[in-house]
Amino acid sequence: MSGVGALNTYNLTLAKELNLPLVTNLNTIDKTSEFYLHYDNEGLSLYNSLEQTKSAVRFNFDSPALHR
Repeated sequence: MSGVGALNTYNLTLAKELNLPLVTNLNTIDKTSEFYLHYDNEGLSLYNSLEQTKSAVRFNFDSPALHR
């Protein structure tokens, strides 16, 4: 996946399919890094693969859509 446009599109699509509102703005992502999805006790997040740190993108798993 290259470019922040692809990253934004992918994650907005993922959030839409899962009905998960994004907690933070995707524009805060470092545009030169690669990311992977990670699930832990805090929920689903993206990790910066170069720095091994959480990115600014978080998904809210308290969404009412998940409790249908």
